[in-house]
Amino acid sequence: MEKACTYMRKGCLWGLMLLAGLSSRGQVFDDSLFRAEAARGLEQTYDMSFEAAATTFRDLRRRYPQHPAPHFLLATNRWWQAYITTDPYYHKEIEVQIDSVLLRNAALRGRAGYELEYTFFQYMAYALQTRLYILRQEWLYAANAGRKALPYLNPGLQYAQQSPEFYFSAGIYHYYAEVYPEDHPYVRPFMYFFPDGNARLGLAELGKAARTPNYTQAEAMYYLGDIYFHEEGDTTEGLALKARLHRRYPRNTWFRLSYARALILAGRLAEGKALLDPMVAAFEATPGHRERRLSSRVTRHTTLVMQYVYATRGQALVRLGDQTAAERDLRASLRCHELGHRPEDPYLPEAWFYLGECLRAQDRHKEAQAAYRRCLDLPANRAVRAAAEAALVD
Repeated sequence: MEKACTYMRKGCLWGLMLLAGLSSRGQVFDDSLFRAEAARGLEQTYDMSFEAAATTFRDLRRRYPQHPAPHFLLATNRWWQAYITTDPYYHKEIEVQIDSVLLRNAALRGRAGYELEYTFFQYMAYALQTRLYILRQEWLYAANAGRKALPYLNPGLQYAQQSPEFYFSAGIYHYYAEVYPEDHPYVRPFMYFFPDGNARLGLAELGKAARTPNYTQAEAMYYLGDIYFHEEGDTTEGLALKARLHRRYPRNTWFRLSYARALILAGRLAEGKALLDPMVAAFEATPGHRERRLSSRVTRHTTLVMQYVYATRGQALVRLGDQTAAERDLRASLRCHELGHRPEDPYLPEAWFYLGECLRAQDRHKEAQAAYRRCLDLPANRAVRAAAEAALVD
């Protein structure tokens, strides 16, 4: 192995092939070649260069055919591609790759020296499976997959110093296991079957994952930014994390939207709108954007992403006083929703509410009242629902 590394440093192709052959039977967490290539592929994923990432991960699968890691990375890449669209095209591939992770990981169980990797991939495979079911709104399947992941959560924490990725998974669980039941009382009876949460501990663990270079650093920054901004009310810290993520991955439309939305909610309307303007221009330059759903196989500016972009920019325009442009954006958001065929959508009630605000500002009161009622017909969050109800009373 040492000789192969020497050959590789000299640029010898034979040395590289020998290294790949030897390391395919070894532990990837201690394999510098694997870690470098995996990190490169993940950077491509978060840059939304999905096909380039798939090529990188398929090459790792060829070099490490018996290890679960390349299959997990392939599934992660396609999950992000599925996440920014309503197109289920990649769902089956994700399922196949997760099954391959679990199948290959079973061979690591009980093998001396592989305890860390077995625990990590067992937990992360079920966690990714949970996220896929949530994306498809298959809640019972999601709960069952989450239940299967939990036995590997606490054992994984003993490896956190060696592999900071465990801080991310533990932080997500510990935070939301306490906070989510407080906001959603109907889930409390089910939490009896799960370990207790600890929001403060979860924040600390996510902070470690976000500060330390590791495979989950970008996702830790994304979730931690959302938590600080939307759950903890710490606008400064939330904005800082979202800005950092956007600067690191400027081509990522989801991270850009998240940062712009945070700026707008913080009252920095012009800055947020300026981030969204190029996205609208790119989308509207894409042929067929008005007639059909654009998926992540076609563009990074998918119909789903743009539904949220239009709704967010429309909100900014309402507050900036440009009601004509605001109405155009909000109706474009509703059109994208119709093309996207997404039955439950957190942005939809908000789009109807701000359309009502826009119409009321133009003294089109009957149309505004109808928009507020459409908002209330949907499962809006408490703040939006209260604002729509108050607007109907006025």
